[in-house]
Amino acid sequence: MTGIYYPSPSPMTALMGAVAESFTNPKIVRNVASPRHLAPVFPSLAENSIAYDELASYLDKRSMAAVSHVLSLSFLKTLVYVDASLVFPVWRSRYKHKSKRSEVSKVIRFLKSRELKDHEITIGDYLSPMFVSQKPDWARYCFSMMLDLGLIRLYRQKIYHDGLSSPIAVRAVRKLYERRLSYLDLNERAWCEEGASLSPNALRRATKSFQELLDSFKLALQEQAKVDAMLVANFNDRQIGSVKKIAIENYFLSNYYDLFVSTGLSTPRYSWQLKSILSSSVAAKLIADYV
Repeated sequence: MTGIYYPSPSPMTALMGAVAESFTNPKIVRNVASPRHLAPVFPSLAENSIAYDELASYLDKRSMAAVSHVLSLSFLKTLVYVDASLVFPVWRSRYKHKSKRSEVSKVIRFLKSRELKDHEITIGDYLSPMFVSQKPDWARYCFSMMLDLGLIRLYRQKIYHDGLSSPIAVRAVRKLYERRLSYLDLNERAWCEEGASLSPNALRRATKSFQELLDSFKLALQEQAKVDAMLVANFNDRQIGSVKKIAIENYFLSNYYDLFVSTGLSTPRYSWQLKSILSSSVAAKLIADYV
């Protein structure tokens, strides 16, 4: 049998082979686009809390960014609705709305990304201007003062510090803050004068009406928390279980309630004035029931 003969490589061929082997073949790296994160708007409204840290322990960064973004978007939309429809000096006085969009409305338009195009607020279903207008003057003034002082306190303590994170959004809220601040003395004077003119029975009825406003507002915030939790769940790439959805919903609700109700009610200026109009015991119980 004739064997197959393989010629041995020449010295030059062997040398070239050794040089080639000394270089590692580069790996082929594919450019995989990472999932887009929603930009933070008001980080201080969402972070630095135990509830936020707990949420971050089982949600990925993309989902947590969505939580922060949706919270900020709902906060801004609720501000616009409250200012345009509910706060006393706007809808009760001769204040004329401008035809152009407010600064906050413009920011909202920029923030609504393609993924969040279906984002809506629910407050109008529970707290319409018609419903508010049917309440006694004192209850409306009281509700308005709570919202005004809440916004003023939030801007000074939290939103102002987010100026570097989202300067356009912060400037828009600052204009709203400055307008609410300019109405504050007028609103507080009307609130106190109305309370002083009421009989004890009328004041009790007005206080009950104020509680009804707070109850309706709380229902609106609860519904908003459900809507926003579902929005975050749908935004996530992976399926979010029912337990996590409930945790997200509770997080939203606790934040919204703190931003719009607790912050204003617990303002020292507000609580002191409420106690002087009602009584220390009645006002203290009312505040404790809603803070």
